[in-house]
Amino acid sequence: MPSEELQLSTNDVLSRNTYTGRGGGLGMAIRAPGTIVFSFVKDCVFQYNVVQTWGGGAYIIFGGESNSTIILNGNQFIENESKYGAGGIFIAFHNGGNKKRFSRFYILNCAFIRN
Repeated sequence: MPSEELQLSTNDVLSRNTYTGRGGGLGMAIRAPGTIVFSFVKDCVFQYNVVQTWGGGAYIIFGGESNSTIILNGNQFIENESKYGAGGIFIAFHNGGNKKRFSRFYILNCAFIRN
């Protein structure tokens, strides 16, 4: 099984990005069957990011049959914008039919301000 790890930590600032796609500050698409990803994003600032679709601050999508964990802890999402919605963060679980989903997503002690 493929396995990945992503860690952003204290004082990382993802700011003033403009994208025509998704996820101005952070974009994650975990779609391959059997993929295991552990991501811990702590004490980061997602600020003034602009996208033309979804998830101004962050965009995270889980595919069917993935077994991943994403933890956001102590982050700030400030004045991010998106054309279709979810200015601060967009999270989706794409089932893809009758596939089992085992992924988990946690938001702890985060601030969402004027998104």
